[in-house]
Amino acid sequence: MTEPVKVSQLWHSQSQALLALQRRLAEKQEIEPAEILHLAQQMMQFEQQAPEAFYAQLCLNLPQRDQLNTDDVRSLVVTLLLCRRRNWNSVCALQLLCAAISLFLFTPSGISPAFRQRLQNMDQQLWLHSLICVFKLLPHRHKGAFGRLMERLAEHQRLLLTASLLGEQLSLGIRQGHPAFATALKSLLKRLPPKLQPLLEELFPFPGLLPPGAFISLAQSKALVVAISDKAFWVRTIDEAAQSCNPQMELIKVDQRLEMLPAHELPDIEWLDSLWPLGWQEEALPGNLLKVNRKDSYPIAQPPGKLLAIQDLLTHKEPDPDVIAEHIASEGFLARQLSEAASRQSRLNLKLKEVKHALLYQGFERTSAIMIQQALLNRLNQHYFPLQENLLQFTELLAQCMECLGKVIGHSAPQSMRTLGYFACSALFTHQSLKSQIKLPARGSSGFDINQLLYFRDSQNMQSLAVKLATAWQQDKVLVGALRWHNRLPEDMDCSKKQKVSACLLGLGLIMASRAYWGTESASIQSDEYKRQALAQLYLTDTQLTQLLWEAIDATHCFSPC
Repeated sequence: MTEPVKVSQLWHSQSQALLALQRRLAEKQEIEPAEILHLAQQMMQFEQQAPEAFYAQLCLNLPQRDQLNTDDVRSLVVTLLLCRRRNWNSVCALQLLCAAISLFLFTPSGISPAFRQRLQNMDQQLWLHSLICVFKLLPHRHKGAFGRLMERLAEHQRLLLTASLLGEQLSLGIRQGHPAFATALKSLLKRLPPKLQPLLEELFPFPGLLPPGAFISLAQSKALVVAISDKAFWVRTIDEAAQSCNPQMELIKVDQRLEMLPAHELPDIEWLDSLWPLGWQEEALPGNLLKVNRKDSYPIAQPPGKLLAIQDLLTHKEPDPDVIAEHIASEGFLARQLSEAASRQSRLNLKLKEVKHALLYQGFERTSAIMIQQALLNRLNQHYFPLQENLLQFTELLAQCMECLGKVIGHSAPQSMRTLGYFACSALFTHQSLKSQIKLPARGSSGFDINQLLYFRDSQNMQSLAVKLATAWQQDKVLVGALRWHNRLPEDMDCSKKQKVSACLLGLGLIMASRAYWGTESASIQSDEYKRQALAQLYLTDTQLTQLLWEAIDATHCFSPC
């Protein structure tokens, strides 16, 4: 277990690393992207170990040391804050923080061609694309058309630019003696076009108008906010004459009368250890403290415990609809998904709001499949990344192709084919190499092989990742076997008949979905041979395959970004 580190040490390490890079630039030395990446990782470790102290940098007037401009550091803190509040994937958050650090370092000297080329060679699309755009736009921030330009930006560019603007406003407010965070938010909201204001609305309830580090006036004293809970603030009162703070925290309710004051200047960084000493959370009841992350995160490789319990009830010899409906209803997300699925399937398009009604309409087997599918999609899409919507479109298209194929060959459980499609695409959402991309990689050479669906680094382990996830989610041997064997020619598949049928369905489904998504079939001799053998194995024709593809497109309303 890692030993806890004092807040002053974390802040000092961060400051020294930033200062070292600034000095090297001043001496005309080249900065390597790996150095910035290391600093970003260091800042994220600071945020994870002491989140309240990390975000207190937004409001605290920290001592200037060794000519490090702490004003500019606030834009870096805001960048990570917005990433957390917007539920960005951690890999993407790291890339955007790297872009923010690069902006901090290279302004106003400019980004060297050599540094830009290194980022291109490393395929750091998100970092480079965000940095170049914001670097060009920032000098025009006081012009009238600036708001309209921001509306045209991609999500990651808006976030980085907004973080830079808010960091600038925070520093300006502190220098002018205003209550930092509230004043900066109000000022920036007036400048942003209405379309972009929801980005700042994410900053409530955390950090809100009184973030950690805010200086306030109470009835009898002045205090610094240490942490935020649901309906109160944890503060330490300040004795300005003695330059000390109360070792005991106080709980101030939200409705209690208080006044926001200009940023408090700390005499030295050791004060940080007085405000957030080791183990201070035990006094503040950590379960009541607001977290920076808007939503809780759950491990993708671990299925929800409630799902496993429901699956067990559905497989009983004599399932009890009332008990099953009660369990599903207690899990709001699954209940909503089941009701919506039943409503879509209803010929009369009825709104099936009652969980039991939806359960009986769908049947136990179909309900089981829907529960797995929606729980899996929910876990895979917990955190945002730029290609998420594109990959979700392809996944839905594949799943629908699989279900259509299952129905036409008379499969006993066509809905389970849909589940197979979701697991086959799961690695698209978990593969780290795709998180930092802003454009879809080039199409792969083989339409039937999930490993060769797209060209990107380490794409060859897509299949193994899908197999591992399906195994962890306790899927049956047929589904796992289909994932293992789908990229072999049907005549070479050394598996059971059921596994071979499912594997052929997956291979054909990938060929169909790829054709719809990219507009043409993969021009590969191996793909043509695979399709010939798979169609023969399933007693289907090429004409039927084309008809099923159009049915799938019509049912999903999916679009292709290509």
